[in-house]
Amino acid sequence: MQYFFLICNESIELNLDIFETNIINLGVLLIGLIIIVKNFFKELLGARKTKIVLDIENAETSLNNSNKRYREARKELSQIDIVIKGIIDQMVLTKKTLVKDKVPQIKNELSNRFKIAIGIIRSREEKLFIQVIREIYQKALGRVILKLKKQLGTSEQSSIIEKSIFELEKL
Repeated sequence: MQYFFLICNESIELNLDIFETNIINLGVLLIGLIIIVKNFFKELLGARKTKIVLDIENAETSLNNSNKRYREARKELSQIDIVIKGIIDQMVLTKKTLVKDKVPQIKNELSNRFKIAIGIIRSREEKLFIQVIREIYQKALGRVILKLKKQLGTSEQSSIIEKSIFELEKL
């Protein structure tokens, strides 16, 4: 096989067979290209790999921090729930105590108010009763006076009227 240059008798000559030289040239070019591209891609992929690894580590750190904060928040929530339950229990107990303490006081107050109301009603009943009796007396007296006017004279009527007025004023 002949190469790019022919080495004959210790001298270098140019090989002009295009087919043979192109295969060798393409091989050399391909090997050179692979070496150059390999180094370029190796650097590019290495930098990309480093960036991805850093991003993953940052994401894991963030996840761990988030999980830690989540656990702390859950713990605080459970503590708050315990505190709220204690407050509600204390509120219920306070309500029960207040109701027990206030029931006798409220009963006494209602009893006093009912007594006052009954007293006021009885007082008004008595006033109405007296007023009705007065009206009955006045009407009865008016009828008696009319009958007496028809039956008696003026002097007798005057004395009876004065006597009746005097008795009404006593009431």
